[in-house]
Amino acid sequence: MLKITAEKKHLLHPYGPLVSDVWTDIHRVKHNKYRGIHPCQLPVLLLERLILMATDENNIVLDPFIGTRTAAVAAKKLGRCYIGFDIDDNYVDMTKNKLNSIESNSRIGSS
Repeated sequence: MLKITAEKKHLLHPYGPLVSDVWTDIHRVKHNKYRGIHPCQLPVLLLERLILMATDENNIVLDPFIGTRTAAVAAKKLGRCYIGFDIDDNYVDMTKNKLNSIESNSRIGSS
């Protein structure tokens, strides 16, 4: 946490810290043991942050290209409802199996 001195306090935004449009704290999924078979897998933490910014609890998250199911997993962890579909039935089946083991709990927002 940054220490704010009295002489720099006037530089703070009155509503608190502003969210930057550059996020360097969430990294892509690099290691094969964490990746699925889909070539475009995104980190769950990234989708959790986006879902938190754009929805409220019990809202519906739509993922029209479910692929590796990242958006549905993030939505379920955050207590959101979700709808997802994909042209590839294999991805849909993998998503159904994975979502059965996911609980509604997220690392974002916890201390």
